[in-house]
Amino acid sequence: MREFTSRSLYLRIDLLEEARKRNINLSRVVNQLLENYLFGNGNNNVSQDLLKIMELKKEIEEIRRSISKLDEIEAQLNDLMSKLKEKQQIQEAEEDDRLVLLLKEDSILSKLNDFWTFKHETEKTGNTVEGIINTNLQLFATRNNISLKKAQELFFKAFPELEGKIRL
Repeated sequence: MREFTSRSLYLRIDLLEEARKRNINLSRVVNQLLENYLFGNGNNNVSQDLLKIMELKKEIEEIRRSISKLDEIEAQLNDLMSKLKEKQQIQEAEEDDRLVLLLKEDSILSKLNDFWTFKHETEKTGNTVEGIINTNLQLFATRNNISLKKAQELFFKAFPELEGKIRL
C-alpha cells in the first residue's frame, strides 16, 4: 500500500482540537473512513455505521461532560446548604441564649436561685413548685412565640441544678 501525503486536506479547527484532547490518531481515522467509503464493495452501510459510531461516541462524551458539570453543581449546592444550616444553627443558639437570659431574669422564676426558700414560700400558698413554674413557662412561651416544650428545655438550660429536683 502506497502512502500519500496530502497538503490539501482541511479539517475544522474545533474537531482537530477535540481529537488532540482525546489523543485520537487522525491519520488512522481518516484513512479508515476513506477506505470504508471507497472500498466498501459499493456498500455505504459500513461507512454509515462508522459515522454513526463516531456520532454516538461524541454524544456519550457530551453526556459525560454534563454529568461532570452536574457533580460540580451538586457539590456547590451541598456546600451552600451546609453553610446555611450552620448559619441557622448559630442563629438558633443565639436566640436560645437570649431566651435563657430572659428566663433567668423573670420576676418569679429568678427566685429559683434559692430553691428551698422558693419551695417553702410556694407551699405556704398551697401551690406546688412545678405548678408555679409551668404557669410561668406557659406565659413565657406565649410571649415569645415558642412551644411549651421548648420553654421547658430552655428552663433547664437556665436552671440546670433543678433538673433532678422537679418534673415538668
